[in-house]
Amino acid sequence: MKLGEKMSDLNINIHCFGPINHANIELKKLNVIAGINGSGKTTSSKLLYCFLESNSGNGDYLAKVSINNRFEMMITALEKELPPDSQSLLEVEELSDNLPDLNDNGFNAKMKTAINKLKMIVDDSQIPNKDEYLKKITDMDESLELSNDGCRMFFEISNVLLRSEFNIEDLKIDENTDVQFYADKNNCKFSSKLDSNGSKMGFKINDGNLNCLDNKNVLYIDLVSAFDLKNLSRTYLKDAPFHLRVLSESLYSTKDNGDVFDPLFNQKVDECLNKVNSLLGGYIYYDVDEGEFIFKRNGDEYHMRNTAFGVKQLGVVQVLLSNGILNENSFLIMDEPETHLHPEWQVKLAKLIILLIKELNISVFINSHSPHFIEALEVLSGKYGLVEDSMFYLSEESENNLFNFREIERRNLNVLYDNLGNSYDEIDEIRIENAFNGIE
Repeated sequence: MKLGEKMSDLNINIHCFGPINHANIELKKLNVIAGINGSGKTTSSKLLYCFLESNSGNGDYLAKVSINNRFEMMITALEKELPPDSQSLLEVEELSDNLPDLNDNGFNAKMKTAINKLKMIVDDSQIPNKDEYLKKITDMDESLELSNDGCRMFFEISNVLLRSEFNIEDLKIDENTDVQFYADKNNCKFSSKLDSNGSKMGFKINDGNLNCLDNKNVLYIDLVSAFDLKNLSRTYLKDAPFHLRVLSESLYSTKDNGDVFDPLFNQKVDECLNKVNSLLGGYIYYDVDEGEFIFKRNGDEYHMRNTAFGVKQLGVVQVLLSNGILNENSFLIMDEPETHLHPEWQVKLAKLIILLIKELNISVFINSHSPHFIEALEVLSGKYGLVEDSMFYLSEESENNLFNFREIERRNLNVLYDNLGNSYDEIDEIRIENAFNGIE
């Protein structure tokens, strides 16, 4: 995708999924979903994330992680089943010591060899439940073969992601549930629908092919305290939603993900970083010796855990830019990023978001309940020529405590602000009541 080109004409249609009764969302460069808490904003963000991530490099990585984890679990179980000092046990231990690295370009071929070797060991053994082990090995082999079938792989990865991001059992899903993604751009059509296949649920490709989708880098930010992720236990992160694991690895990535052969790209990132640093009033770097992020401002240094929420929220984006994770044409999803932010910092965050869109062609999907923050996005997107590339939606309650998403045109955004500002009306009523009763 060339810089300045409109984001792909991707649309989301959600019907009867969780708290959402109906939502028809057209994605552009800036996408804002407004509404009260519990109105389906986060649900739409997670559905979009699962869909986009299923076709990204992280989605492919997730498939490898799944196979690798299953293989390691089987090795651990077999080490307890096989006779001590047996040749079979030695061969299993050797397999365990030589598992391919997840980032190895030859991962699939090497894992295929390891699976075949493991099958021979189990087949020649006298362990109990041999048939059960062989079935699990066959399942692993079939999962590995999915890499040659993009459509099946897309379904399997999206199934894992959906179960990672949602508590499926608690969602309101029935025969009326319908979630579809469809696109029509550059003479390439694509459609995908949420589908259930026995115990699995994922996105099935109905028409077109995955080449219609931009294989973007996708990031989902929903924590002001993202800098504390590294301090969480491995057990927690292993069971946490996948987007948190991606965010943690991305923040602490030490490799340079930029294109050293593209001076124009590097210049854009450098210019963008300088503007972000100006908004922050300083810059953030990772101190390897201390194992912590440090915020440096006017010659003074502060541990990130001791900085204001605004510094942390904008700082996440600054770090992702500086290490090359957040780059040109990325897709950024932000869940109520204004939480805990002073109104002044909300405006700074809005400036940062518009900067990312304008300078690096990054697409942004935001859900928010702050009229102040959304209004800042409105006026700034107008100032920087993004009127045609912006969409605003309001989540409104319908019947049965469900919510409908309604597109709000820019000239009518006062409807959105009035809806989110109902609490101020209540405060005004109390103020009038106090005045009537002589309370100052």
